Amino acid sequence: MAATVTAPFAPSIWNEKPGNQAALKPDFYSQLFGWKSTDVDMGPMGTYAMFQQSGQSQGGIVRVKSPEWDGLPPYWAIYVQVDNVDARAERAKELGGTIAIPPFDIPNTGRACVVFDPDGASFYLFTPARLPEPRVPSDSRTNRVPPANPVFSTAPSA
Repeated sequence: MAATVTAPFAPSIWNEKPGNQAALKPDFYSQLFGWKSTDVDMGPMGTYAMFQQSGQSQGGIVRVKSPEWDGLPPYWAIYVQVDNVDARAERAKELGGTIAIPPFDIPNTGRACVVFDPDGASFYLFTPARLPEPRVPSDSRTNRVPPANPVFSTAPSA
């Protein structure tokens, strides 16, 4: 019998459009939503267009330089914060999920992996290098906006 992995709360903490696209297109989102975009050199991991709104980092677009990403269609990913990426990835497999991209380190930021649920929907598991306060999802009934996520508030160094 597999060990149960528990966590008090698994918030969605980041939104990102990853892939091995020929060009980043942050201007579309900047013009549509008023987000400021700053390019960040991620070294061998590629280039990151970090989006900010009201001075707070909210998400981004990353052009990954890796054959693992070849052929993936463009999509928006959510990151779900967990206590241990490797343990949660194993648990996802036990529950019928598929690990699309195995756990990997993001320098000075944390550890992540890409999972397909049993229906084929993708999401990231993420354990930050430092643990922030959980981000509370926005409440559409009150238009309350959650605080910025301190995990991604600064660009990671390569």
